[in-house]
Amino acid sequence: MLTTQADFKVASWNLNGAADPDRVRKIRQWLRARKDMGILAFQELKAKESRADWNMRTIFPNGRVVIDYAENEKGGAALVVSEAHKVVNSGNRGDGTVAWVQIETPKNGTVGVICIYAPTKAPRRIPLWNWLKDLTEEGNWILLGDFNCVELPDDTQGTSNLLNGAELRRWKDLTWAAEFTDCFFTVFSRRGSRFTRQRIRLDRVEFAPMDRIYVSGGADWVESILELNHDGSSGLSDHFPIRLRKEDRDKEYEETPLKTKLEQMRIRIVRENTEENRKTLSTLEHQVRDKELKDAKAWRLRSRARWLREGDAPSHYFFAILKSKYKREEMLRLELEDGSVVTDKATILKETHSFYQNLFSEEDKEVAEDPSLLSQECLNLIDRTLNPVQKHTLDVKPDAEEVDRILQILPPPPRPPRKPRG
Repeated sequence: MLTTQADFKVASWNLNGAADPDRVRKIRQWLRARKDMGILAFQELKAKESRADWNMRTIFPNGRVVIDYAENEKGGAALVVSEAHKVVNSGNRGDGTVAWVQIETPKNGTVGVICIYAPTKAPRRIPLWNWLKDLTEEGNWILLGDFNCVELPDDTQGTSNLLNGAELRRWKDLTWAAEFTDCFFTVFSRRGSRFTRQRIRLDRVEFAPMDRIYVSGGADWVESILELNHDGSSGLSDHFPIRLRKEDRDKEYEETPLKTKLEQMRIRIVRENTEENRKTLSTLEHQVRDKELKDAKAWRLRSRARWLREGDAPSHYFFAILKSKYKREEMLRLELEDGSVVTDKATILKETHSFYQNLFSEEDKEVAEDPSLLSQECLNLIDRTLNPVQKHTLDVKPDAEEVDRILQILPPPPRPPRKPRG
């Protein structure tokens, strides 16, 4: 016999609007088969506060509603908590992006649930990640909703909303600080695709895992999560609902699904551990190693053939380095002697050429060959620059003590190389 005690069951769904009664009626029909959901998280209500509050209470009459609305076309996130759960604390961010509650659970104590409807642009999402990091510093949290971005490059099938740059650093700060883990990769059982949003464009169909569920603490405190389910949306939205069920199993009973599977695995390992299978495994391992060796030789031959065909010509990599260097050292503005600034490339080239040409004029060469041609004004300038102490120091002859002190400061001469013995 199998006994379970449910701690909580959570559902999240981007409704793509819940402002009209017809959509509310259809959503209620969808929920009839899911009456045991303890916490419902909705995003993109597209309704003002009064309408959104009325619609949520109509959808879920026996529950506590926490709404973070925004009076615009996209507006808001909402959490609906069943009366079976004791709500300890709740709040929102005030801009339509976050609604959160903390409930008491039988096994895990206080657990926080955060529903987010992230902005579509990265600069507006960065402050949200910083705010969530401060909120989730302590305690156990479940973060779910529509993130409007994807975390992994493999998830960018038709969408360009990939976390990168400054936003990626802020996201990593959030997930690492609270040890948030994507439930899709840690649950005991899951059904449905990872891609929760489907949009049909004129030239393509976009798939993206915009809707996700994260659990803090590396998911250690919810190790008994059983199911993550992606439902069909019945045409109400281009997002699929996500359902998460967490149940703690009674360890007094031995016949649990996990123990049964482990026992079946042990029997299979003992049964299949025969001499024939060991030989087959050894043969397969040798074949894999031979394949890797052949691949390495093929790459070497390909590299050699390319070298014979193209020679030692500079690669695109070095061309890119030179191009970057030229761009970095390019003169864009030049200030002339009269204080004016020129930006025209032809004028900059002309003035630069004229400047260096004047440096090496015939008159400068004559002055360099005969220092007596320096004007008296320059000599007077040098004389005015030095103070009496400096003049005395330059005129006095060095004594033996000064020479000895300088020789002590100098580094020792390098040793001659040793000759080989024998």
